[in-house]
Amino acid sequence: MYPRALRSIFVKFTNQQTTSSVVNNGFSAVTLQKLQASEARRHFATHLDEEFEHEDEDELPEGLQKKHWIDSKAQKEVDKMLATKPEIAKLKKVIELEWEVMKQDGECVPSALRPRDWEEVLKLPSRNKRRKFFNYLFIIEKQKEKRQMEKLQNMAELELIREERAKREVPNEIVYGFGANFLLRRVSDATMNHMYNWNVHRASMFGNKLVYDFSYEKLMTTFELKSCAKQIMESFAVNRVHNYPFEMTFCNVNMNGPLFERVMRFMPHILDDDFPIRVEEKSYLDLFDKSQVVYLSSDAPTMMEKYDPDSIYIVGAYVDRGPKKPISMAKAKKDKIKMVKFPIDKYIRFGDGSGKDLTLNQCTSIMLDAQCYGMEEAMKHVPRRKLLESRVKVLERKIQKDLFLSKTGTEELAYDNDDVVRPQIMSENVYDFSHSARSKHRKQWNK
Repeated sequence: MYPRALRSIFVKFTNQQTTSSVVNNGFSAVTLQKLQASEARRHFATHLDEEFEHEDEDELPEGLQKKHWIDSKAQKEVDKMLATKPEIAKLKKVIELEWEVMKQDGECVPSALRPRDWEEVLKLPSRNKRRKFFNYLFIIEKQKEKRQMEKLQNMAELELIREERAKREVPNEIVYGFGANFLLRRVSDATMNHMYNWNVHRASMFGNKLVYDFSYEKLMTTFELKSCAKQIMESFAVNRVHNYPFEMTFCNVNMNGPLFERVMRFMPHILDDDFPIRVEEKSYLDLFDKSQVVYLSSDAPTMMEKYDPDSIYIVGAYVDRGPKKPISMAKAKKDKIKMVKFPIDKYIRFGDGSGKDLTLNQCTSIMLDAQCYGMEEAMKHVPRRKLLESRVKVLERKIQKDLFLSKTGTEELAYDNDDVVRPQIMSENVYDFSHSARSKHRKQWNK
């Protein structure tokens, strides 16, 4: 049974005429009842009453339990900040005033701020960043509303189709078509989801292991934690659709830490018994044989020539937007384990100004193909925008856009793989794409 506060909200909201904006005249009473119940469930699942604090949390549905846990934890953090820092309490009042003024001026702000939103907005240093954060929350809120309206409209249209079909049907006659008898069985999204999860469960019995190290969350900012959690979610999505997935293990996990909390927002069922990810608070040295463990680090001196199925590779769950530091290499040296890096320089020519750092989901894709097709084939997952050829083409387009090239100082070069003839600026028989060279030729042409 649901708690008393939730039952009262549910009954009160169900009796209201909430679907008049999406339901046209002529719908049956059954349709109206379904639409009202659906809208009531949405309201019931997204608005938490203050009486939750006095109800038994075990009585809440599973989804509401996790949302309530995240919000309650964020509220405790906000209360702690307000109690220990008086300037935060003043800042909160200023932000409330900003939010109200922006709402009255018709700017893009959310209708309400959850405790998890307050926890983030209080850490933003400037008004401009708070405005951008409010705009982000506004977009997310409107996307949810749009999905809900589309769902209600689809339900209404489906009810009309069923009514029209009931009028056309002839007794004792088989009807073929979508929604009726059909030669092929419909495969639902839930069925595909179960199949992909079973694909990873099978890897836990017969596949290789890939471990993610969660011990870097104290070194990341709030924005980097968000990006890291999203990349972890995308890594899981890439892994489970592959023909030969890994058994994924998260180690050194702080269950109450900010990184795992954000991972739970993307994957709320990650702690369920049947979820195909192993989550451990222990270190990888306590879980696996030290002689088998190999740490993947871009600063490692040894290059990974081929995938070793007898090794257990460790990927650091770390996103660094600032100056690059060899943190993963230092971690591997401290634990006295092997470390390798991808053979990027062997197979790929990087362009100037493009970093060689890869995201977690790109590293996962490389490892998945490396175990099946080899390292050279796996390098196709490196983004093309980082390659030298792509950088040269971008610079050529910039030059063509900025300059009206004359015949002097130009030379036509035809590429083998490209039929387009591109004029190139010559500077002492060297192709110079620098900003100073472009400015020099622009001034000459303007004269």
